[in-house]
Amino acid sequence: MRHLRRLLILLLVIPLSLALIIGAMLAWVQWGSGAAALAGVAGRLVPGLVIEGLAVALPREVSAARITLADEGGAWLDISAPRITFDLKALLRREAHLHEVTARRITLTHLPANKEEAQDGKLLPSLPHLPLGIQLDRLAIDEIDVAESVLGQAFRLSAQGKAALVDARLSGEVSLTRLDAPGTAQLELDLAPDADRLFAKLDVAEPPG
Repeated sequence: MRHLRRLLILLLVIPLSLALIIGAMLAWVQWGSGAAALAGVAGRLVPGLVIEGLAVALPREVSAARITLADEGGAWLDISAPRITFDLKALLRREAHLHEVTARRITLTHLPANKEEAQDGKLLPSLPHLPLGIQLDRLAIDEIDVAESVLGQAFRLSAQGKAALVDARLSGEVSLTRLDAPGTAQLELDLAPDADRLFAKLDVAEPPG
């Protein structure tokens, strides 16, 4: 159950993490060094992040061919064709307002190592303290492939939802639909690790047997 909780939280954290690109876009606008600024921000804030085929269509869209995240065990996350549409003016209010985050496919090979959790024994995962709040109106992932090593069974699903990450507090809703078998799930989440608070409501519908 602990791994399942982490997986569901990742389904919200991953698209919001993509919004870190928006911060680099502000640097791109101000200093005109888009590639260098993006590489610097990505390297400092998200260790193991690699972005391929970045394309910027100001003032409202950024996309990439591929994004991967890696830890000591290698790449654990592979995102194909991510696309973000956003309100650039919201950055002036210290907010990343994302109209839509979509991706063709996400592959999850294993859960990332969590050294902090192993050391201090905390039950709740940590969340980043970002210099701006993130509001996501719509999340749409066509296909998510989860390897057997994650939960003991491989499965494929799609995801729709919305989320917000403000002051290290994550809230959101996500709907999951299995693609390889009948089954759906609805998750409502309000997570504030600094306040040691977690509200999660998960409704799962699967055929008997």
